[in-house]
Amino acid sequence: MTILICFGIPLGALLYALVRKRSYVRYFLFGVVGFAVFQIAIRVPLLNLITTTAPYIKLSLSSPYALAVLVAFSAALAEIIPRIGFLAVARKKEFDLKIPLFYGLGHGGIEAIYLLGIPSINILMHPVSMGYSDTIILGGFERIPAMILQVALSMLVYKGLYYRKISLVLAVVVLHTLIDTLALTYRVFGLSLIQVETVFLVANVVILLGALLVKRKKHSL
Repeated sequence: MTILICFGIPLGALLYALVRKRSYVRYFLFGVVGFAVFQIAIRVPLLNLITTTAPYIKLSLSSPYALAVLVAFSAALAEIIPRIGFLAVARKKEFDLKIPLFYGLGHGGIEAIYLLGIPSINILMHPVSMGYSDTIILGGFERIPAMILQVALSMLVYKGLYYRKISLVLAVVVLHTLIDTLALTYRVFGLSLIQVETVFLVANVVILLGALLVKRKKHSL
């Protein structure tokens, strides 16, 4: 199921775009490139390097919650930069929510493939040497609200740029940081994995509805 979700949703969206909406293929690819470059190629290696330093270790011991917020903020920052850069390309075009929709699916899709899709394939190919992980195999369901969030955040950034409302862009950074912080600290609140995923699903659907309801009215940045 994890493999079906992680590969099926993004590849299905890409196939649909190739067959029916070719003009949106580039926005899907923008999402893929944005995550691949700013997260996989830049943030993750830097984070891995920083985790071995004395200040990081000291902070993890003295203020783990503050560290969780900083790590979450770094993820939000790494993703807002390419969103602004790539979606700004469409700023002068006619308003079209399919643009951030396909960007979000590209971003969320490559994220799902990287975090769970490929590891799940490795587990199926090497069940004895790598072991069987229910968390990874069932984790595909977690990617559904995650993709919903990526689409919602992309829509908010797109509308922020299109309507010249910097408050929407800042809201994306705050929302992303809050959600990632909860993902890193949910055990502190006594939540089970199923409970926190339910919270994420509800919260991300609400964010998506909010992104869809933002009025079409331009303001100065």
